Amino acid sequence: MEDYGSLLDSNEIHGNNLSPDDLPITGHSNTLLNEENMDDNDKTPDNINEDVLRLKAAWVQEQAAPEILQYEGDLVDDLHAQVTNQQDIIDEEQNNPSQAFSISLYQMEIDRIKFCLAKYLRTRLYKIEENVVYIVENPNVMEHLSERERHYAKEFYKLTY
Repeated sequence: MEDYGSLLDSNEIHGNNLSPDDLPITGHSNTLLNEENMDDNDKTPDNINEDVLRLKAAWVQEQAAPEILQYEGDLVDDLHAQVTNQQDIIDEEQNNPSQAFSISLYQMEIDRIKFCLAKYLRTRLYKIEENVVYIVENPNVMEHLSERERHYAKEFYKLTY
């Protein structure tokens, strides 16, 4: 499993109380949002990255639900891999002045996805900390956590109770 600590420690997200609706919907970086590539029925771009939309939905649901929901492990792992891959490509092209504008757009999209991932993970950690007794004492709820979240919940429980 990947290490997501860098997403949680990012200086760009500390102290922000933004909601998912404060962020623009992002998709493939090579797609501009305009009327030509938007579906008439729902006014969303036809080729928006579905993982980003799923992450936004998971984040909103996690924030709204009173209990901790099932961990979206595949989604988080896929997005983390995509972000890492895109960041490597950007780093390789960083010295190309003809691509400076495109690189800055790609970087902004990557930063938005990192922000969403971090907020999703932080929301889950907050719920674990606030409800640690209930979570640790109920095996059905513990099944909703990732392996690392289970370990964190057990250790947090030991420290606080």
